[in-house]
Amino acid sequence: MLNSIALQARAIASRPDFTFGDYAELFADLDATVVSEMFGTFLRDILAAPADGEQIYHDELHLASEGDFNLTLKLTGRGRTTELTASEFDMLAINIGDRSVTHDLYRTDIAPEALHRRPAGLAAPEPVAISPYGIGNYRAYTEIADLSGADREVPLLVVHSRARGETTWVFDRRTGAPIGLTDNHLQSSRLRIAARIMGALPGDGSTADVLERLARSDQTHFVRWEAAESIWKIDPVRGTALLRDHLAQDPHPAIREAARKTLANIAAAAGGS
Repeated sequence: MLNSIALQARAIASRPDFTFGDYAELFADLDATVVSEMFGTFLRDILAAPADGEQIYHDELHLASEGDFNLTLKLTGRGRTTELTASEFDMLAINIGDRSVTHDLYRTDIAPEALHRRPAGLAAPEPVAISPYGIGNYRAYTEIADLSGADREVPLLVVHSRARGETTWVFDRRTGAPIGLTDNHLQSSRLRIAARIMGALPGDGSTADVLERLARSDQTHFVRWEAAESIWKIDPVRGTALLRDHLAQDPHPAIREAARKTLANIAAAAGGS
């Protein structure tokens, strides 16, 4: 059945006027019998597959993927966190439980085409109810569905798109204030940490060489900027030259802006000394 859903998703996505919300058609006839059959098939597939020894750390269970269609199973009401993260995915949430569930919906003014711009704080959320076999439709970045903080534990089928961006914003739940940008990719996060650590260690020319290659690479702008900062800590002259000759003309607007501001601050400090 899951393979059939994935094939139907491919057919829907091939339409010339396709929008992500069209995937809701796949679940128009969903009821307890269909859900039972779906997960019976899924469990049989798991039991038939060889064990891979991997531990599961996430609160979602992956079911199927087909292009922009990614189907997972999630439980709501797992507890509130101190932070709220804007999702980089368009998302449909289908309540496959027998009770309605209500969650908070926050709206943001994040501009997906300019993620480096700091958004305004979150306003008070509005409650949204999803009835049994009903569907919630949420847009990437501009709507935060607090499913973990919902009023009860209910199973959801969640369909999400590919990531609509490489970074996203985190907000303080209590105040609604934006805390900062975060990177969505595991490899990028590891590279950022490695670059930061290299900048904190006693370095030499070879360390700066590695960091400069990273700063000039096609990695995410978070990684490139972290590498540039670490170069400046190791060798301020080399770091300043990198800012002036390369990063001030970087293709990403956040790096261009940060590089130019940093160069202005360096010039002001030199003039005042």
